[in-house]
Parts: sequence; structure tokens; C-alpha cells
Amino acid sequence: MIWTLIWLALGGGIFAWNAFMKTPFIGVRFTDQLIGFPLNGGWMCLAIALYCFVRFLIRRARAKREGQAGASPAP
Repeated sequence: MIWTLIWLALGGGIFAWNAFMKTPFIGVRFTDQLIGFPLNGGWMCLAIALYCFVRFLIRRARAKREGQAGASPAP
């Protein structure tokens, strides 16, 4: 969960930097050739944050399921 917050903060910082500072633009290299314009680096950070959050949820659900399966009721 901490990595999700780190990536969110980094993405927000990149969005703010690109909005308020005119140069240098922080973007993803070589995306201008693929999609026609340079992709803002903040979008990449937000995508990584989403990946980290989904990964966290999946791991938490798996641990909860394994915890319930391992605990057997006492006679």
C-alpha cells in the first residue's frame, strides 16, 4: 500500500511540474513516435499506482482466504 501512495505522490508531482513549469517537460520517451505526442509521465505513474493497489488487494484477499482455510474449529 505504501508503494501505491508513493507512485500517486510522484504522479501528482509530475502533473504539477508539467503544469506550472514550462520547461523541461517530464514525459515518457519515444511515445511521440507511437501516439503522435509525448505522453505525460504522470499518467505512467498513475498506471503503476493502480497496478500496486490491485496487487495489494489481491494479496490481502489471498492471505485472508488462506487464514480462514488454515484455522479449523476446535472440538
